[in-house]
Amino acid sequence: IGDVALHATWTGAVCLRWSSDGPPAALHATLTAKRTGARMTEMFKNNPRTAPVESVTHVSCDAPFTVKRAYLPSYRQSPLVLQGDKCSKSPPVGVMLATLHVGGPTELTLDDVKSNVTGAPDKGVTRTDTNDTVTLNAGDAFLHVIPLRSQDHGEDSVRVKWHRTHGDSKSRDKAPTVIINEYVLPAVIGSKPPLTVELKYPPKLFLGEPFTYEVRASNATTASYDVKVAVTDSTGFVFSGIKRATMYVPPLSSASFYFLLVPIVTGSAVLPEMSLSAERFAAKFVPPIESRRVYVR
Repeated sequence: IGDVALHATWTGAVCLRWSSDGPPAALHATLTAKRTGARMTEMFKNNPRTAPVESVTHVSCDAPFTVKRAYLPSYRQSPLVLQGDKCSKSPPVGVMLATLHVGGPTELTLDDVKSNVTGAPDKGVTRTDTNDTVTLNAGDAFLHVIPLRSQDHGEDSVRVKWHRTHGDSKSRDKAPTVIINEYVLPAVIGSKPPLTVELKYPPKLFLGEPFTYEVRASNATTASYDVKVAVTDSTGFVFSGIKRATMYVPPLSSASFYFLLVPIVTGSAVLPEMSLSAERFAAKFVPPIESRRVYVR
């Protein structure tokens, strides 16, 4: 530490690596000091007195990973979510995204990432390929995709095998110590939406060439619905057709509404915003902007 002047402040850090599988240990941190200086050395040369020191200790535990989950609906498909429906938080279609966020002052390399049904190692196994040449640092993230199996998707256990990129004190014969961490994701409880909206258009768009923009509503119930469709103007497209209309969606069937669009700009663009509403549910839906992004050549 060296000499610290009167009323000065010294800040230091001590890093400990906890590698045991047992219970956590207690950390005791103490800071001692003795008087220094020419005068104090002459007076107490053989018996230096200890000086009062004010010390503050901050202890933080950095886990190797933190896991967060999110949901991604099927490609260009969005459920018409009703108010108070559990589906608003747990969509029954699409996939679940488990993101591993790296924490702590260390460099990690992933060896294996997989998930399975909690308590059933051989059921619902999903594995994401890893690259042993890639080093993850604090703040990096790794994405693991878990397909949703049903409306009532049970708990998933995400198992992560990793090692320190530059080895550790327990490495033998240059072989890294492989560590396994397991995280449990809560169960998914959803309800099948009565209506599902899908946007359909060509994968490639070209400047000045017209294309068909289809809006398809699928009905999963035994009742019929009237769905109102409204489209707003867009600076990147010119379209022909009716901007507002009502389409009839039969039971256990689907109905489509078509627009003819012409791109007038190149590069990344967003299709005209569209809103759909079902009067029977008093619900209004606007497809997310991600499902309307296109690229025009």
